[in-house]
Amino acid sequence: MISSKTLAMKAGRGSQTKEFDIVGHTVRVLSIDGGGIRGIIPTHILQCMATQQGVSFDKQIDMIAGTSTGAITAAAIACGYLPEKVELLYREHVEAIFAPRNSFMPTKFMQSCVNSIYKSELLQEILGEYFGDIRLGDVKIPLLLPVTDIGRGEVHVFKSNYTTDPNPDLDVRVSAAVLASCASPIFFSPMKVGEALIADGGLWAYNPALLAVLEASRQLKADMADLRVLSMGTGRARWYYEVEAKKRWGVVTGWEGGKLIEMLVALHANATLQYLSQALQPEQIVRIDFDTEHETELDECSAVGALIDQANEQYDRFCPEIIKFFGS
Repeated sequence: MISSKTLAMKAGRGSQTKEFDIVGHTVRVLSIDGGGIRGIIPTHILQCMATQQGVSFDKQIDMIAGTSTGAITAAAIACGYLPEKVELLYREHVEAIFAPRNSFMPTKFMQSCVNSIYKSELLQEILGEYFGDIRLGDVKIPLLLPVTDIGRGEVHVFKSNYTTDPNPDLDVRVSAAVLASCASPIFFSPMKVGEALIADGGLWAYNPALLAVLEASRQLKADMADLRVLSMGTGRARWYYEVEAKKRWGVVTGWEGGKLIEMLVALHANATLQYLSQALQPEQIVRIDFDTEHETELDECSAVGALIDQANEQYDRFCPEIIKFFGS
């Protein structure tokens, strides 16, 4: 039974307010991991939820968090777009977004030693077309986009207009916040937002589920027992390094550069899930993720078709849990 007690918060940059019925009400949190091109997997699964189950995210989700590529999908849903709109972005623009710079360097690794591998201008243009002039203060669904303030060496979270705390980011364009969250080191250059230099939130919140749960508890005043979390991953490798391998453990010869970064963010996602499992009961968490023998690289554009197939497979696998999540 929903209590009559509600939490009133501003729903825009004007005086309009939105009331969140949270006491005694199941509070559903959607969290989307980072993962570069692999972000098409949770996006496609969400689209399957909308088309095959009739899920209405603006009515059935109370808080959304997304990191890096997950920030694109999270922000799109929070702004009222269907996931298929983001899926089209991956299908139509990903090869252009990940087009290498004109460089005299023979390999991506060597290029990354002197500059980011890819330019941000096209992604910036696409996000600007998608989100237009929508500001964080205009977004009515509680939205969290983790980023890293590399100038100050601090974590930061772009938030929509739901918090009772002072929020200096309400006038920040959603497109700018998303672009900043996507500024993965080595791949894209950091972005200037206001007076801050911002990079990928995946440096500290690759899986933003725990962040969202704590925020829902603190800001929405949700009881922990009332929380339900749908946490969506983008796949993880079974093995990163050969156990018996004898080699020199340099950055290139042993740790293999990008593979080390992949392992570190996978460890963060796994650690977040473990801590989340200590805060909530197993039945409160649906984690959609999978193991793979070959982990698709963040910029492996040729893998889009295979990733869609993987998404369909995982949707079928987790369909009963998804139905239960939205029906609980």
